[in-house]
Amino acid sequence: MSYKHSLRQTYWQRQKHTSFAPTRHYDFRQEWEANFGNAIAQANKLKEQGYLVEEGMQKGALTENQAQRIAKRLQSAGWDVQLIPIATWAGERVVFVVFKPPKEQEAPAPTTPQPGKPKKSDAEKLYERYFKTFWGPGSDPPDLQEFANKGYLVDPSMYVALITPTSQSQDSLVTMLRNEQAKGQPLTAFDNTPKLRTATTKNKSMGSQFVVLDSQGKIGVRIRYFSAALRVLGKGKVTVYSPGADMPIYLVRDDGHAIAIAPPTDLDVTKAVTVDSLVMQSQQQT
Repeated sequence: MSYKHSLRQTYWQRQKHTSFAPTRHYDFRQEWEANFGNAIAQANKLKEQGYLVEEGMQKGALTENQAQRIAKRLQSAGWDVQLIPIATWAGERVVFVVFKPPKEQEAPAPTTPQPGKPKKSDAEKLYERYFKTFWGPGSDPPDLQEFANKGYLVDPSMYVALITPTSQSQDSLVTMLRNEQAKGQPLTAFDNTPKLRTATTKNKSMGSQFVVLDSQGKIGVRIRYFSAALRVLGKGKVTVYSPGADMPIYLVRDDGHAIAIAPPTDLDVTKAVTVDSLVMQSQQQT
């Protein structure tokens, strides 16, 4: 009984399966052949756009459900997926799958290094400090051409001048300095340090109006100009020259740049501090 039952059940199952198979296959083949050319053309067009299209791709056709599962995984990784329908099998579309890898992050275009600004020389920095310190708002701009030609420049107040080491001018302001340098007998010399400038500013705020530069108390400068000149000259050794009382005072740094300061007409030693005292005060600072 069981044998006959089993035989009959298998027969009916096979009969049910094969009853539509020949026509279904025929219809599928007809639809496949009708759409295949267009599908390949569409795939090749996508290939030109960067999609990956395998050779002999017709062997890799998938049902739409299978294709969607693959597409989902690829899309989650950034791939672009296209499904190209070809035919229908058992109510479900059969498709080709083509895909394009994610765009690579475009590397930023290499920036062309901009040529750095040339570093300013110590002399150029000194000139800038001189202009900034002694050319107040509203003053005519410094005549740089005159400065270049003569090698010296007097500020608008006609009280302070800057002289370059190479100045060949025959102006008395320059020739007096060259003569004193040739004698080799400076009034004094000191190190222009931040502490010295601090001591000078402190004495100025305490009421000192002048700085005396010689041992007789006859040659001096207004402390405000002395303080400003130290800032312009910057750190380093400063040598002081002067032809005498009521004559210009020259503060010369090691590279030869000099600040010439006009003498005060009302020098009062009772309202003055000596340069030696300023140096001593600076050395006592902690």
